[in-house]
Amino acid sequence: MVLAQTAIAIERTVASISLHEYEHQGKHLGILLTLAVLFTTITACLWLFSTDNPAELQIACGSFSDATFAKANFLYTSLLFIDTFNLTAYIMIWSRNKQLCKKSAYVTRVKYQIQENLYVLGMVFPIALSHFIVFGFDMGFLLLLRSQKENLSLKLYRTLSMLGYVIPFFTIILPITIITIEYRTQAKRRRILASTVNVDSTGEVYFRSLQLQWAQC
Repeated sequence: MVLAQTAIAIERTVASISLHEYEHQGKHLGILLTLAVLFTTITACLWLFSTDNPAELQIACGSFSDATFAKANFLYTSLLFIDTFNLTAYIMIWSRNKQLCKKSAYVTRVKYQIQENLYVLGMVFPIALSHFIVFGFDMGFLLLLRSQKENLSLKLYRTLSMLGYVIPFFTIILPITIITIEYRTQAKRRRILASTVNVDSTGEVYFRSLQLQWAQC
């Protein structure tokens, strides 16, 4: 999840810098970033569990055995820093594209790319922000839970270890965030279409649509 957000941040950064050429480069960059995310994820998992003790099984998703806890703590901390970088990058890219959008000396193709950058960031940022909050809370919660491991039953420890991240984010927060983003996007489109009603000519409808599209910046 975190590395995928990093890939999006890199991709949108390139899209914001290479406004004129990105239309022909985006596909190749997307493939390279996808492969990089897969390779990095597999490598991190192999490193994490390379010293695992098979006799000491992982008891729950998000909870690690004693043999891997030190590595997991380092990995989680690194991911939290990367998550912070992602949020910072999204804000900077969004600010940059908002500034570019105020300029009128761009051809339609470049203007569309700027608008596309803002559209993607508007969809990704709420997900990244909610993940950052939940992930940070989960790190603190797991450390607290592990300190009380000896006082808890195995079943209770297994249940509580999933309550900090897996259940709240992937089954509740993420679906609600995606549905909310989709609802707002559709509502915005309906407002744009509704604003083109009761105009006199087809040319006026076309002009109004373009005017509203660029005004979204």
